[in-house]
Amino acid sequence: MTRAATRLSWLATLLIAAGCATTGSDGNDPASVPTWTTRAIPEARGEIRTLPDGKREALRYAGWAKTDFGRFRTYAYTDTRGEVPVQRATMPAGVTGDPRKGRALFLARAKGPCTGCHLIPGDDVWPAGNVGPDLSTIADRRLTDDYLYQQIYDPRLVFPQTSMPPWGATGALTPEEIVHVVAFLQTLKGPLPPEKDADRNPRPAPSPRASATTSIPRTIPPCSWPRARRPSGMRRGRRARPAPTAMPAVRPPP
Repeated sequence: MTRAATRLSWLATLLIAAGCATTGSDGNDPASVPTWTTRAIPEARGEIRTLPDGKREALRYAGWAKTDFGRFRTYAYTDTRGEVPVQRATMPAGVTGDPRKGRALFLARAKGPCTGCHLIPGDDVWPAGNVGPDLSTIADRRLTDDYLYQQIYDPRLVFPQTSMPPWGATGALTPEEIVHVVAFLQTLKGPLPPEKDADRNPRPAPSPRASATTSIPRTIPPCSWPRARRPSGMRRGRRARPAPTAMPAVRPPP
């Protein structure tokens, strides 16, 4: 290596070292970052105003509920409150559930609504979300009232990673209201009538390309497929497996 090349190598090493030494002071100090300011309109910011009589109400769109939900934790950047502790719940004694009240609570937009994630029968159900399990026939599962009560009050006790809110632990639903919802869920039994609204139907529509001549019925096991319809590369047996193929010879490296 020539003397000039050696000098260039040392110079490159010094420049890299200098760059690494200054990475901690490149101006990205979190304290220097300006405070985040929202550009949302007042009705969308969830602001609270105090009325002349001292009552607090949310600044919302016309016709929307103005209840002050400030005591509930939000996903706002400035909301540093922690999660509500997981709670084990017991159904209150002496309360008789009313399925009609439970259904009204299930549909109440001021309470959730539960239909934003769960499907139930009814042409008046909207929104008809299906993020959560379909509850249209949940009573057929014969789950106990105590189990359903706990799942609504705080499902994190059974499913720690659930995305379902703890309606009872946060106070969004009272214990008595949850009893009514449980009574309503216990009335949801099958069979269900055909869904008339395609936008509400959670079942996938049949493929237009599927036909009796091009598709293999799922009710017929692979071992009993007709010879003419047996896919290429498949052989007889209890489990359909690809037929073995010859592996190309691999020469060792020189």
